Amino acid sequence: MIKKFFVFFIFVFGFVHAEMQNHYVLGTNGLNSAVKLPGFNLAGIYTHYKANRLKNSKGKNVEVNGERVKGHVTYDYVQLIGAYYSDRCFLGGKYGFMVDIPFVNNSLDFAVLNQSLNLGKSPLRLSDIYLEPINLRWQIKGLSIFTAVGVFFPSGKFRYLSPHNSGLGNYGIMGTLAATYFFDCEKTWSLSFYATYEKHFKKRRVDFYPGDNLCVDWGFGKSFGLINVGIVGYIERQTTNDHGSAVPNFAKRNRDRVYAVGPEIDFLVPQLNGIIIFRYEREFKAALRTQGESYITEAALVF
Repeated sequence: MIKKFFVFFIFVFGFVHAEMQNHYVLGTNGLNSAVKLPGFNLAGIYTHYKANRLKNSKGKNVEVNGERVKGHVTYDYVQLIGAYYSDRCFLGGKYGFMVDIPFVNNSLDFAVLNQSLNLGKSPLRLSDIYLEPINLRWQIKGLSIFTAVGVFFPSGKFRYLSPHNSGLGNYGIMGTLAATYFFDCEKTWSLSFYATYEKHFKKRRVDFYPGDNLCVDWGFGKSFGLINVGIVGYIERQTTNDHGSAVPNFAKRNRDRVYAVGPEIDFLVPQLNGIIIFRYEREFKAALRTQGESYITEAALVF
């Protein structure tokens, strides 16, 4: 599981462990992220993540026996998203709802890396489903605002300390606030952010309460007719400490973080009322987690 998306705790006792805490997949949103078209929206998002660095609390490469942990870890993550955005007003805005059914082939929830980042691959398996029962959006001239609240359900496989999990083993509540601002009347130049805050609950059958996470996807772009291009990125920071008897002492006193930046290009398909998106983001200044790169492809239709 990403996480992007993507939060890892690292400690070394002859083995190297990494733990991902947030459900939200980093880099899921980029250009014009707060703009939602009315109607039924269907989207498929494929994320390929690859990392060859494991970072400690100071952002330095983790070493075992004096040598940097070598190899790489990859995983494929697929999100199937269905949403409905209404034209009807509620609390001054227009409401909608959304469900995200994710699948993953390699979960990094608690991967035992054993002095190497190399992990075997598994088939795609159901991960933790996200239900957003209500979201609201407002349009104020060139400014689009989007807000939402949703719940993650521990529907993926989870066993503590297993490298073969497909879920995180806990419920989570996520609040979202996003905005897109168009600088010109033709709406060709835009600046966007998509911020999520996750509150995590206790993991199943283990005394482990993950800390909360703040994730911010951002994008700055320009449209040229049916093509949008721009620079995108994300920021992830753990905002509260983990606690519980199952949390390693080293992890209790530290919080992870990561940043990323890269290009995005979108192709509008007006005949199908759809869009195809390609996004690449490279991470830097990571701490207490892996550092790598994401390749993201999205296809979406509006009915």
